[in-house]
Amino acid sequence: MIVRPALPAEDAVLAAHYLALWASYATPPEAILADAEARIHSFIAEARRSKSLGVFLAEVDGTVAGSAACQVYNSPYPEVTMPAYRRPGYIWSVWVEPDYRRRGIVRALVERAVAHLKDRGSPWRF
Repeated sequence: MIVRPALPAEDAVLAAHYLALWASYATPPEAILADAEARIHSFIAEARRSKSLGVFLAEVDGTVAGSAACQVYNSPYPEVTMPAYRRPGYIWSVWVEPDYRRRGIVRALVERAVAHLKDRGSPWRF
């Protein structure tokens, strides 16, 4: 297995995995917005521009088996502390295809996401 950064050309895989995650929560299809895939692509593109996004794919024998996304937290309110004091990151999507589960793929993806967040100054801890 290898875990590598996802390329912009692979955003459709990330979008499909994110929607599969919502389906796994038993979200009824009618609750998903008609333009959900476009919204995901737009969110990913904007987060890439801000340079805080990390998106990763896990491959097993050349097949994409899973994905993860993470980014440094973008506060919805005015920050009043120094960035070194509070620069949290979060992992917002981890998905592994059912046929590839229970092989350590989630762990590898999460470890890569945590490393990405730490590289960008987030004091992530397990």
